[in-house]
Amino acid sequence: MRILRFIFLLGLLPLVPVALQAQPNDSLNLTLELFQRTRAEVHGGYHELRSDSPAAFFLNQRVDLGLDIQYHLFETHVTIQDGRIWGANAGTTHTQLLEGWLQISNPYPDNFFRYVRFGRQTIQLDDAWLFMARRYGRLGLAHDALHTLWQRNHFTMRLYAMANALNEKNSRLEYYDPHYYKYMLIAHGLYTLAPQNTIGGIVVGDWNQDKAHPRRPFGRFTGGILINFRPTNSVQFKAEVYYQGGNTYSLKHDTAMSVNAFSMHSRLFIHGVVKGAFGLDWISGGTDSDLKAGRLRQFDRLSGTSHSFFGYMDYFTLALPTLHGHGLRDYNAWLYAPKLNNVEMEVSLHAFQMDKQFKELNTFLGLEFDLKGKVDFYRDMRLEFVYGYFYGTKTLVTLQGGQVTHHGHFATLSFQYAPQIRLKVPTRSQP
Repeated sequence: MRILRFIFLLGLLPLVPVALQAQPNDSLNLTLELFQRTRAEVHGGYHELRSDSPAAFFLNQRVDLGLDIQYHLFETHVTIQDGRIWGANAGTTHTQLLEGWLQISNPYPDNFFRYVRFGRQTIQLDDAWLFMARRYGRLGLAHDALHTLWQRNHFTMRLYAMANALNEKNSRLEYYDPHYYKYMLIAHGLYTLAPQNTIGGIVVGDWNQDKAHPRRPFGRFTGGILINFRPTNSVQFKAEVYYQGGNTYSLKHDTAMSVNAFSMHSRLFIHGVVKGAFGLDWISGGTDSDLKAGRLRQFDRLSGTSHSFFGYMDYFTLALPTLHGHGLRDYNAWLYAPKLNNVEMEVSLHAFQMDKQFKELNTFLGLEFDLKGKVDFYRDMRLEFVYGYFYGTKTLVTLQGGQVTHHGHFATLSFQYAPQIRLKVPTRSQP
């Protein structure tokens, strides 16, 4: 790894003198970005179905303040974020660096290599099934990474290299927690066949360690095929299909686990005056006998964390131990109303099922109905609301301890303000 880093940095040296040389028409571009969102939430049976406990009501707030500076071939970006629940004490608020990176572009724009970016940065790929910036959450998600972009004609490739001493992903996603990655490499490529038609792939390698023997890395890889086809104006199909293999270490069972898991995120869109979609989201699962044999069958979504999809898909993804590692299938249908006077509405229906049967329980978990809307009522201002209702079967009631009813619901109402201020400052080369 050290040799690779040395070779890469050595290859950047020829770009430095060119990047530092100002041109006659260069200018300094400054962009100040503000993102402020206050959201009221009511949860009555979200983390678990309804019981005798009253519904939870709270307000949370997220503020991001960013500064972007561009000069010649250089660009640097810094974003500070603050996330808090109203009335919380100082120990439960979070103010931290979300992004802080430097980018150097290739002075020869016709080359395959376009830029290198290093530092803390958000990573959002495809439909955020594996990696996302968590823009909807109270706190965003970022990684300390080295990122390069390569592009020529119809082909685009991104390479990421990460080395972290701490856990950069939400450990609740890993049923056999935690999956601390020491190193991670990502290669992501897309080829454009025609407008709105792409095919691509992604390969991720990540290594974690047994804390008792830190010199023994356990490596696994995740490979995926990415498809976006729109053969006609009225039909579009998007799919991401993944396989996960290799090894990881289970602190819960104090043993190495061989990984053999699958996942899929897919949508079939019907475009018209009213747009509709049908989808299947699948996270493979295993059984108790698999665990005893040291086999991990449950797919790990890496850094695809909460609030990529509204409602109970978030909950189930974050609380997979509730399902005892038996995986999840989400059969869903969507209806999108046409945009009218800056108002957008959508309705969705979900049916949840465990991927593997648990004891004698039926695999069907329940149904969810969601209604979502947003109104862009003034420049850079947005009002957004969501309501979701869930009916859980006897299986889910049993998995949650049997002391709950079959019903749950949640509602959110948020106000968002996100202006940008741009300033262009002319500069002059030294004589």
